[in-house]
Parts: sequence; structure tokens; C-alpha cells
Amino acid sequence: MFLKILRIVSRLILRIIARVDIQGFEHIPQTGGVIVASNHLGRLDAMLGVVLANRDDIILMIAEKYQVYPFWRFMAKRLDALWLDRGEPDLHTLRIVQKRLKGGGILGIAPEGTRSKTEALQPGKPGTVYLAAKTNVPIIPVGIWGTEDRVVKERLSRLRRLDIHARIGEP
Repeated sequence: MFLKILRIVSRLILRIIARVDIQGFEHIPQTGGVIVASNHLGRLDAMLGVVLANRDDIILMIAEKYQVYPFWRFMAKRLDALWLDRGEPDLHTLRIVQKRLKGGGILGIAPEGTRSKTEALQPGKPGTVYLAAKTNVPIIPVGIWGTEDRVVKERLSRLRRLDIHARIGEP
């Protein structure tokens, strides 16, 4: 229920602040385990991810460093999100993700591991491929642009709408 509310709020916010162009929705299956792997340019990517993964069985991960903030603890609890230690191979969290993927969940992940500070694609970490190999689920590639933190700050501070684009590829 909370995820549905979050999705509605995310769509509303995105509709107000941006023109969103998403192509390839048909490549995301409505059932079954799948990994949606995208680049990570800015903070809005997470909001866009909740909209893209239009399913109730979404597997959410939040960087462990955000546990100190009450807002993120509240969100993690309500969304059954997993805390992820990005500095080390987090085997405990990876096992839980594997179980949820095998159970038919959809995982949104940024193989880069964090937002790109250069706004260019960074080398991927092995976790995405590891999870796909261990669970035998497909990887759906997604390219996102227009969510760069610098661009978002610049455009919104001038009361200009953003132009956000996502291209969803075939598995």
C-alpha cells in the first residue's frame, strides 16, 4: 500500500517538475524475477525507478550511510527496503536479494554503485552480473538522462521544467 502511494506521489512530482519521456516499457515483464540495471546520474533516478518498475514486488536497496536519517529509516521500514553496505561485498543483503529475485521480484540497481560525479558512465561493479548469474533472471538495461543533480538544481532554481528521458532496452 505504501509503495502505491509513493508511486502516485512520485508520478505527481515528476509530472509537475519535468517532461518525462520513457520508451521501452514493454521490455519490463509484469511478472517474474528481473533485474533492471540503469546508469545513476542523480537523486531523481530513484524516484524515476519507482515509476519505471510498475510492480508491487519491487526490491529496494538503500545505502547503509543513510541509516542515520530518520526519514530514510522510516521509508526503508515501510517499503521493506534493504540496507546495503556499498564499501564491502554485502553478502547478507545479496542473499536476501537472491531469494526475492528467485521469488519473482524486480530489482532496480545501478551497476556503478553510486551517482556519477562526472555525469559520465562509470565502470560497473560485479554485483549485478553476480545476482543475474546466481538467480538466472534477465537483466533489462536502462539509460537515463536529464536527472543529473547539477542540471536539476540549475533548472529548478530558475523555475524551469526538466527534460528527463529513459530508454528501456531488451533483456
